[in-house]
Amino acid sequence: MSVSYTHLDVYKRQYIYYAGKIIGAFYTALSVGVLFIVLRKLFIHRLIGLAFTLTYAFATQAYSIAAQANWQHGMSLFLLMTALYLMALKSKKVGVHILLGGIIGLATAIRMTNIFYILIPASYTLSSFFSKRDKAAHISALIGGLTLVVGIFLFINNSFHIPAGYADEFKFSLEIFTPTLFIQNIVAILFSYNMGLFFAFPILLLGATSLYILFKERHQFGMALIPAVGAFLVFAGFWWMWTGGYSPHARLLTEMTPLLIIASALVAHKYVKKQVFQIACIALFLLSVSTNLVYIYMSDTTWHNAYSKQGHREQLNNAWHSSPTFLTYHLRKQTFSISHFSCKDSEILSRDFVYRPSLQYKGIVTLFDGQHIVLPKN
Repeated sequence: MSVSYTHLDVYKRQYIYYAGKIIGAFYTALSVGVLFIVLRKLFIHRLIGLAFTLTYAFATQAYSIAAQANWQHGMSLFLLMTALYLMALKSKKVGVHILLGGIIGLATAIRMTNIFYILIPASYTLSSFFSKRDKAAHISALIGGLTLVVGIFLFINNSFHIPAGYADEFKFSLEIFTPTLFIQNIVAILFSYNMGLFFAFPILLLGATSLYILFKERHQFGMALIPAVGAFLVFAGFWWMWTGGYSPHARLLTEMTPLLIIASALVAHKYVKKQVFQIACIALFLLSVSTNLVYIYMSDTTWHNAYSKQGHREQLNNAWHSSPTFLTYHLRKQTFSISHFSCKDSEILSRDFVYRPSLQYKGIVTLFDGQHIVLPKN
């Protein structure tokens, strides 16, 4: 039997697609495990660390990365989690900081926005400098780390031609930038019901609130997270394609998510015994998991293909005014089937029922009573 080149090409593309899913899931799973170690290094109780590790795994973009194969983010998150582990060590050794800079440099070669993670050790070092805690070691380590970040980034970019600059996109983003547009983009990225991070994953609202609490309490490591979070938001609001391509959940902020989870865990360690805090965490977690399931298992490109994303105006319109919304569109498609078999004297009768959630009737309705199949009885 002969197979045409076209068929082989299709099989090859399908193999690459599924191989990418497996690789993305593998590195994302590794990042989940490293996050738990990071939380334990920050002296967070084991159960609290486990709870927020599971939150990161199932109630944020991490789960969609594993399922939808946003290939860049899997390796990116693993490297950044490793960098966070080195930060959590709070080591004064120059070698550790240089290794940290190298890891962030590799992550930056994958996604240019990962350079924002260098702001965390930089902020921590700066706070140590002003508190007069072995400032010489911290300053030398910071300089060594920053130097290695730039060196590794330039080496990989020049040697292997990995695209990391997007010079034309930067230029275009600058040309159309206005303060009003920037603020509108930030609000839409965080709160819109089609593209908003907090609408898709409400549990991350806890992270944003936690950053404020950590700042107010002058928590040294918690405060060091704030500049990096701010840098991710500023970049996303400035970037012309702030929706991040095919994604319902602020894909450009994917690498920012672990920072919000860590901030939440740091605050939970102190307030976990308060009943209001427990109820809020459980409710936001369940809501985030529910929306995540809809986004992942029912998502395809048909909703996105119906709307243009060629500029800020189109993206803002999609974020707030598209009808149906992304969530309702995919809820209407969410179907499942049940097969019922009955046995008579000479035959077996199979009936297939197909159901879906109904927004109109606020319950589950039957789409159709499937075809009757008569099978001969042995």
